[in-house]
Amino acid sequence: MGSRIDPRAMRADMDPDTALTLFDRAAKLLVRGLPDHSDFGIDFAEWETGPRFQGLKFIPPGLHLVHYRPGKLSGEHRRASESMLGGDLEFRLGFFHHFQEGETLVCEWDAANEELVLEPALDPDQVSRYKLAIREFDPHLGTYPINETADKWRRLTHLITPQLLCRAIPPPPRYAGKDLYLISATCESNLDAIPQRGGARQAPSSAVVPASTENEPRLFFADFDLKRSWDTTAASAGKLTPAQITQHSLDKSWLLGHVLGNRPGDLLAEVQLAFVCLLVAHNFAGFEQWKRIMHLVCQSHDAVEERPDFFVDFLSVLKIQLEECPADFFVDALASGNFIHHLLVELMESIHEAEDRVSPRLETAMDTLTEFVHQRFGMDLRASLNHRLAGGRGLGTLGYSGADSEDDDDLPVLVEL
Repeated sequence: MGSRIDPRAMRADMDPDTALTLFDRAAKLLVRGLPDHSDFGIDFAEWETGPRFQGLKFIPPGLHLVHYRPGKLSGEHRRASESMLGGDLEFRLGFFHHFQEGETLVCEWDAANEELVLEPALDPDQVSRYKLAIREFDPHLGTYPINETADKWRRLTHLITPQLLCRAIPPPPRYAGKDLYLISATCESNLDAIPQRGGARQAPSSAVVPASTENEPRLFFADFDLKRSWDTTAASAGKLTPAQITQHSLDKSWLLGHVLGNRPGDLLAEVQLAFVCLLVAHNFAGFEQWKRIMHLVCQSHDAVEERPDFFVDFLSVLKIQLEECPADFFVDALASGNFIHHLLVELMESIHEAEDRVSPRLETAMDTLTEFVHQRFGMDLRASLNHRLAGGRGLGTLGYSGADSEDDDDLPVLVEL
């Protein structure tokens, strides 16, 4: 077997011989029949299609998110989309796929049902003919933007595994076991809240959420209750005192350990998946899960001493993600009242109070992120921490009072003795 393909070799100015070699070795995506004036993209890149468009070439091996918005929905499909999206047709559909070196993946637009049908559901004989003649499609294939996209996409998604995708975005029956995971801007998750009396919201268990169907993908994120961040089984058996329940509510280290189990990388991978679901697929459920994980990690105060390697990796993942956010992210409505600012200050305080018991690597990682946030967003986390320390506010209260709290469901449980 030859050496692995080097994405850096796939430059826009490569010579013809190199281009021919890489055409064979890189992955290709053949898209047949997509309507003109559709938006079609992969990872961070997106184009408006014309009559000659039939797919992409020079796709680096690895995980990619292919996404599209059909050009002209008609009749029944347009009315259905308007009903589903409140009249807004600017929604994205797409799929995750781990492209292999030299692979050609074939997709075809179904005009009757107005959907993009992926290779496993197509006529296998026709697919084989397309693949044998793939070089004939070369003039009609766009080029994956290596220089602009490849490295930052890899850094944002390198922890996401097929196992995570299979659990978090189970494919519909016709794509089961085919490494194709459907996503849309409107698909729901197992954590979508159900309104209750008095405006309270309750997250249902994943068991009551239907599995992905042919036309309706679903997201299944890690389920944990931030409002009950203690061992509920032990509490029900009377093995936790009211003071212990209150402490676990303020410091979510027990819950973090319970969620991580023996596979801390799984939660970090889910942080990456939730973020790209928001950033690229425009799925708000991804943002909600990303925010929940931020609360869980940054409010696990004792864990900074117990799990320093996890926090170092978490801060590295977070910095890479924030590098892709607009400069006004901390004042944007989506940022929910600067909740990230408050949570990062809370994490800084946990590290500060641990003093010499915390890992020097973790201190360095926190300092690096703090400096980046200051330069990129103009947010002085150190000044906020000093103000907090000077005010004498107790650990675990920030994010739970006034404008810092998003809603009553995020408030800690305080048990009277």
